[in-house]
Amino acid sequence: MSKNQKLNEMRQVTICVKKENTDVFFDLLSSEYVNDVIYNRPERLQHIRPILNDMNFIREVHIVLSVVVDNFWEICEFKNNAYRYSLKRILLNQTRNILSTLYPSAIAATLIGTDKVVVLINCGDRKEKEAEKYAYSLAEQLKTKIIEKTKVSVSIGVSNYCASMESVWLAYEQSFLALNNSFASGNGKVLKYETYQYSQNAMKSDDVSVIVKQFVEAMSSRDPVFCMGCVNNMFQHLSGIFADENYIKSYVAFVLSEIVQYCTRLGMDADYLSKSLIQLITSMLRTGTISHLHQEISEYLMKIFDRLDADVSPSLRPIHMAHAYIEQFHSDNICLKDMAEMSGYSEAYFSRLFKKTYHETYVTFLKKCRIEHAKRLLNDGKQNIEEIAEAVGFKSACYFNVCFRELTGQTPSEFRSARNYLTITTNELYAGTLYK
Repeated sequence: MSKNQKLNEMRQVTICVKKENTDVFFDLLSSEYVNDVIYNRPERLQHIRPILNDMNFIREVHIVLSVVVDNFWEICEFKNNAYRYSLKRILLNQTRNILSTLYPSAIAATLIGTDKVVVLINCGDRKEKEAEKYAYSLAEQLKTKIIEKTKVSVSIGVSNYCASMESVWLAYEQSFLALNNSFASGNGKVLKYETYQYSQNAMKSDDVSVIVKQFVEAMSSRDPVFCMGCVNNMFQHLSGIFADENYIKSYVAFVLSEIVQYCTRLGMDADYLSKSLIQLITSMLRTGTISHLHQEISEYLMKIFDRLDADVSPSLRPIHMAHAYIEQFHSDNICLKDMAEMSGYSEAYFSRLFKKTYHETYVTFLKKCRIEHAKRLLNDGKQNIEEIAEAVGFKSACYFNVCFRELTGQTPSEFRSARNYLTITTNELYAGTLYK
């Protein structure tokens, strides 16, 4: 039997199957078509093209939509596979039913192993911008009607215009990437794919220090409103950048770890702080939107705020806060006047109380913090002396050398050389060379 004869026989079987069970056959063919298109498998498409033509499938794809149930995996976490399949089936059926009215020629199918329904759209003779505007409007109507019919929140990612079938795979990726911003944008949104420079929009590590310092200031002033204002500012900034869920959660976790580190230095219950932070981070990983994350962080920080009186003596709190602040931010330009003001004391009284409490002057303690940090950087060996001096807070390498020698009996270069010699000797010992 020739290839054409086989194909004709297959088409005859198709007509019979269509008459008996159109839905099942349409499911199978739609799934095959969508997968072949978005994974760029033209050879498979070529084999089924005559059947696609009989079924009036679109021949060209211009826009791809990715439709998802918001928080799908959280909703299904304790459900079995049958429940997950049922939820995806409901989403697919409703998507097809609604599209049959809005845009009958659109093709929708689910992807195995994912939570998405993929929709392929042909925009006819519309030009690029007009087609994208049309697809976005269609997605808005689709989203609204799905939520209305199912009472389940959904989000839709919309790709850019696709000029050829060979690049539909890229359009699919764009629709999927557009959904990355759903965490920051919130549930129930239509999200257009945009190209962003993450490095320009992302919050820098220096911002962490600023946020933690603001929290410290709020604690020293015992002002919960100011504390919540700091949190609100951070989340307002995070909501305005194009970053995915993992970046935002990682950034917030880093800020929290710095705040907890400060609170531990302050003398608060370290066991409580560490356990509560682990619980919070575990909960954060399950959070579906940035607004829910914002709420969790606000509640957590207010609990820490409320424990301050119980863990740290009110009479010594100001001087303890200054001590903890110097330990954590010793590389900044910290002056005696600023520390005294933060503590609510005059410079003279702050100096006397600091020495009485910690048995050394403020200046000596600050120098010790900087030198200890410098030792770690010298051991690391990645920066030169001038860079290390600046990194730990000294205004000049010359003064850094003087202070380092004063506290260690060695210059920074001598310390580094001795450390390198010790490392080499230890390596030789382990290698057995000293015994040859």
